[in-house]
Amino acid sequence: MMITVQTTPNPNALKFIVGERWIGFVWECNNERDAAKSQLAKVLWAIDGVVYLMFGSDFVSISKKQNVSWEKLQPEIIDAIDEFLQKDIGLFEDNIKIPLDGQSKKSKLDIELSESNIEYTELEIKIIHVLDEKVRPVLESHGGMVKFVSFHDGVVVLDLQGACKGCPSSMYTLKNGIENLLKYYFPEVKEVASCE
Repeated sequence: MMITVQTTPNPNALKFIVGERWIGFVWECNNERDAAKSQLAKVLWAIDGVVYLMFGSDFVSISKKQNVSWEKLQPEIIDAIDEFLQKDIGLFEDNIKIPLDGQSKKSKLDIELSESNIEYTELEIKIIHVLDEKVRPVLESHGGMVKFVSFHDGVVVLDLQGACKGCPSSMYTLKNGIENLLKYYFPEVKEVASCE
């Protein structure tokens, strides 16, 4: 299987596209404890210089330490992913909950919202749907993701993930892209902020 490497707006993050769908949701790996949930994540996390992983439907975004070169890391990462794919095993251990993927008339987002322990207002659900439909595909194409955190007193708080995390242009994306979009759809939105 051919693994494609795509640059992102973040110089410290690359998107490794595997060419086959391996999960139906987005999963972040921020530490060794997270990495223990996935055999591939364990191997990638152990590569010296890797500081963050985000798995998407058919890719993994990987962030590195600033002082480590991609020339050194990229071949190691590609070898690790390739070796994992040849084993033909699942991405996660059996005990991790995997959301339904296309097995229901509900969208994946509706399933995630219904299974969440958080009570969202009608406006928050509408904001989340706009983020999912209009923003997520664009950010995913660059190896990134956005997650709704809260809405209070006109301020939408978001968590930028994947290649967006730590990206020099993430504040521009947040303020000039996402904020303008949400203000257009929802006059109640006065500002968009990052939870970082």
